[in-house]
Amino acid sequence: DLYCKLLAEAVQEIQGKQAEVSGPSTTVDLPLDAYLPDEYIGDRTLKVNFYQRLANLTSPEQIEAMTAEMTDRFGAPPLPVQNLLTMVRLKVEAAQLGFESVALKDNEFVLTVRRTIVPNRIVLYRRFRNDARVQQGVIRIPRRLFGPQWLEQLRELLPAITKPASGV
Repeated sequence: DLYCKLLAEAVQEIQGKQAEVSGPSTTVDLPLDAYLPDEYIGDRTLKVNFYQRLANLTSPEQIEAMTAEMTDRFGAPPLPVQNLLTMVRLKVEAAQLGFESVALKDNEFVLTVRRTIVPNRIVLYRRFRNDARVQQGVIRIPRRLFGPQWLEQLRELLPAITKPASGV
């Protein structure tokens, strides 16, 4: 993601355009094989273009349009592409909800919210009891508390523990 943003800025600079200043970004670091395999998109230039475009998506509608375009051009997405699209979708949703990062570290989900967001401790307590910890905008939840469908459970949990920042 960072590589694509830096590459886009460098291209704009070479073309003599002012680099766009983006707002706060959200990072997603989860253990999924998420990439565009050579068997799906063989042309490296085209692949870099798709990575750049994916890194700049900001709405669910854009993700759906990108998914439709990729399916139309290259066929049904294989699992690594499906995972990549899911990660981009999660990143967009998390950004809209006020998260700075969503990660899995040392067998815990670590969710960091912006300073303007107050995590809903009641929702966390009802679902995870004392296993979920909140400290200075960082929420830690053990991975073991999620089932095999952990990614979908995580996507459902995010809006429950925070609300969109005003004006978003």
